[in-house]
Amino acid sequence: MARWIHASSRLSAQALISSAVLAFALAAPARATDPVTGLSLDACAQQDSDRRDSFASTSGSSNGWQYVSYTCVSSCTPATLANCSHVFLDANGNQLTYTRNGQTHSMRSVDFVVDNMGGSIVYSPDGDQTKTVVFHGGVGGTAYGGTPLSTQLLNNTQAKVVWISWLDGATGVFNSHKAGWFTRKNATGVTIKTQSKRPATVIRWVHDNLAAGNPIGTAACSMGTVATLSPAIWWQSDSYFKYQQFIGGPANWNVNASCGKGGAIATGFCDSDPQRACSSTQPCSGPDDTCNRPSDPMAQEFYDFMTYLAGISTSNQFACNSPDSTVYQPYNGSSFDPQLNTGSFTLSHPVDFLTDERTGQLCTHTPPDDHCMGLGSEEYTFHQIIAGSPLITTHWSDDPAGDHCQSWSDGTGLSWLIAGMGL
Repeated sequence: MARWIHASSRLSAQALISSAVLAFALAAPARATDPVTGLSLDACAQQDSDRRDSFASTSGSSNGWQYVSYTCVSSCTPATLANCSHVFLDANGNQLTYTRNGQTHSMRSVDFVVDNMGGSIVYSPDGDQTKTVVFHGGVGGTAYGGTPLSTQLLNNTQAKVVWISWLDGATGVFNSHKAGWFTRKNATGVTIKTQSKRPATVIRWVHDNLAAGNPIGTAACSMGTVATLSPAIWWQSDSYFKYQQFIGGPANWNVNASCGKGGAIATGFCDSDPQRACSSTQPCSGPDDTCNRPSDPMAQEFYDFMTYLAGISTSNQFACNSPDSTVYQPYNGSSFDPQLNTGSFTLSHPVDFLTDERTGQLCTHTPPDDHCMGLGSEEYTFHQIIAGSPLITTHWSDDPAGDHCQSWSDGTGLSWLIAGMGL
C-alpha cells in the first residue's frame, strides 16, 4: 500500500492572473517573446500529415555527441490558433478523439520552434480554460500520443487538456536515443537550466493563450518534472500555476554529487517521509524505508546524459561518473540546489510528489529502484519546497512496489490531480 505524507493543510490564495494576458486565445502571436527567458515561439505552417515535414534541420557532432538545430519550413501566418492549428494525427496517422457532453471531438495541434528546438502543443479544442492541465512526458519529452492520465481527463472531466511533445532531436542520448528538449543546437555545452528556457517559454505561451491567462495545472513524469518545475524555480512563472504534480523526479538536485564528483553526501531523507533526516548512524525505520541522498548511484543513462549536455567526451576527466571525483563547475548550472544555482523555492500553489520505487534500470544499488532514477534528488527538492513554501499544500506518496512512473496509470496520480485541480 502506498504511504503518503500531508505536509500542510493550508491552501495558498489563488495567484493573481498576469496583466499581460492576450485578450483572445485565437489571436496568439507566432513569435511572442517570453519576457523572462527572452525566447520566442515560432508557430510552423503544417506541410502534410507527418509533423516532421513541418521542420527543417541541420545537425553535426562534437566529442562523439550529436547536436541538431531546427527551424520551421514555413512560419504560420496569419498568426492565429484558428489558422495555425490542425487536427492532431499520431505517429500512425490516426486522429485522437474523445467524447464529452455527448459530443465527439478531435485533439488539435500547433507545431512550433523555440530556441532552434521543434515540437508540438497538442490540446483539446473544448474544455474549461480555468481548469487547464498541461502534461509533459519523461526523458526528452518526445511522447506523442498522450498519457493514461490525459485520456482519463478527456473522457471524464471538463478540463482543457494539453500536452507538450518535442521532436526526437539528438540520437545517442538516453536509452530511447531521443534527447528531445535537451538537444543541444550546436557544439557548445549547455546546462539543464539553459535548456529549460524552452519548456518554460512553451508553458507560459500555453498559459497566456490556451488557458486565456488562467493559472494552469501540470503533471509530469521522470525528467519531465524538470520541464514543469523549472519555470517556477528559475523563470519567474510561479503565479502561472494552480497545481503541479511530479511523478518520479526531478533527478538533478546536485549534479556533481550524482556524477560522483566532490564526495558522498552524508545526510539524506527517508522515502516514507522526506521530512525525516537520516544517515548511516540514523537509519530509517524499515526494509522499504530507505535513506536516500543525491550522491547515491545513478543509472548509466543519467551519467551519459549529463556528459552530453556538458559537450565533453566520455573520456574527459570531468565526464559524469568518471574515476576523477574533481568537481566540475558547469554541472552546478544543471542543479536545483539554490546554494549551487540561484533559484526560488517560494511557491504559491499546491504540489504533489508521487514515487514508484521499482525500476528495471541497472545501477549498483540492490535491489534496483528509484535510487537509480534520482530518488535522493527528488526528496531533497521536495524538502526544499516544504522549507521555502510553508503555506502551500503538499503531499508525498511512496509506493515501494510500483514501477518507475507507474502513478501515470494506476489511479493514484489521477485522483490527486482531480483533487488538486478541483475537477
